[in-house]
Amino acid sequence: MLKMVRLHFRRLVTISTALLAAYIVLTYFSRSYKDVRSNVMDEETIRRLIDAEAEAQREAEKAIENWQAAHLLVKREEDVVVPNPAKPHIHNMQDMMKQVFRAYNLPDDMLAMDPPKYLQNFKNPCWYERDTDPPAKSYNHTLDGVRVKLRCLPYFHLIGVDKSGTTDLWARLAHHPQFVRPKAVMGKETHWWSWRRFGFDIWVRNALIRHFDWYLEHWDSSADKILRETVTINNTVYHPVITGEGSPTVFWDFTGWDMMPQNKGKKPEEAFITPHCIHHLTPNAKLILMLRNPVERMYSEYLFLDRFKAVHNLSAQLFHEGVSQSIDMYEKCVQVHSSRACLYNKTLHMKMPVRVLVGLYSEWLEQWLEVFPITQILILRNEDYAKDMATTLNAVIDFLGLSKLSEEEMKKITQMDRSFTRSEKEKKVGDMLPETRSLLEDFYWEYSMKLSKILGDVRFMWQDQQY
Repeated sequence: MLKMVRLHFRRLVTISTALLAAYIVLTYFSRSYKDVRSNVMDEETIRRLIDAEAEAQREAEKAIENWQAAHLLVKREEDVVVPNPAKPHIHNMQDMMKQVFRAYNLPDDMLAMDPPKYLQNFKNPCWYERDTDPPAKSYNHTLDGVRVKLRCLPYFHLIGVDKSGTTDLWARLAHHPQFVRPKAVMGKETHWWSWRRFGFDIWVRNALIRHFDWYLEHWDSSADKILRETVTINNTVYHPVITGEGSPTVFWDFTGWDMMPQNKGKKPEEAFITPHCIHHLTPNAKLILMLRNPVERMYSEYLFLDRFKAVHNLSAQLFHEGVSQSIDMYEKCVQVHSSRACLYNKTLHMKMPVRVLVGLYSEWLEQWLEVFPITQILILRNEDYAKDMATTLNAVIDFLGLSKLSEEEMKKITQMDRSFTRSEKEKKVGDMLPETRSLLEDFYWEYSMKLSKILGDVRFMWQDQQY
């Protein structure tokens, strides 16, 4: 990517030089005939030429900055300009919790929290906190005589989507030396933003509410590695290691919206939701979204979620009946309410036999794009990942600004076993019925069309697959 930037720089300089030359020629021939013949330029002309050259240089530099922003220029360690870190602020967790805590049985008010003062010489969003835990139970050191520990939030979120290869991608990315996983489910998921902070779980809406301090603890072990791994750039110690989160429900489950105090009296279309909360705390967070043909995704999820049910009863016919009923429930809902009111309806989500709403990618992505710029979101297709894993992994590594892996390292990673494969029991169920496929294709068609228009990419209509 840096080679591309240098190439564009040379092109911009060439263009700027040509513009400057044209300016000189026009200025020169605009002089009187006498001046031209004597080839004399007065001090005013010379000054104007110097000013024009400086202006051309400024325009070239501005064009380069604009190009970098538009093309997601990712700086490598050797290109990072590390500011001389100011004396770090030491936070107090009790003060932070006072801002957000309302009651043990109410979700924390995350939009009321002042974002931490992140350390300038850390790539990952981290800050120092006064350490009140016993030394044996915390990752700490002393700063100006005060015992502190490093706290961190995710540098990026793999926001979805379920049954699209996110766990497999995460497991391979975990082998990169500049990435450290949280202490979470599969080293990946907390489901805090979508479920745990509201007391939700899969098919449950009255579980124990988890608070921000619970969420933050998942990154304490990650913070230790982030603190210990350093490089020296421009005589400044820099911490290049990052951490992240990969809860796939974050992309599509906003059903706790009416439990946020800012949404009192608001309609769903006006509501603050998860993207606003994440952006409030970490406005520079990067988001990765892996999508899969919504028809195939739906059947894969139906088979997978049976593992979490008390009574196991899988069949292609039951799947067809569940799809028919779920689509009917949604279509009846939008006849009476707005689409967002239906998408945010917790009761509707829980009563649907299968989660057909997850595949309405365009509707969910629109809501993320209302908060985050597209330049902070990397959108991938599971089908491309399955065909060429190395290319997708390299795209993720570039997007996150991690050091490039060698061919040998990449080969080892891509040859790992897949994280999830269909069990023998699931295989015996067979393929979905043709009529179910047709039903789902008809249901998702307009949303996939809308998605492809948003992204300017017809591949997201999934017309390139053979069944």
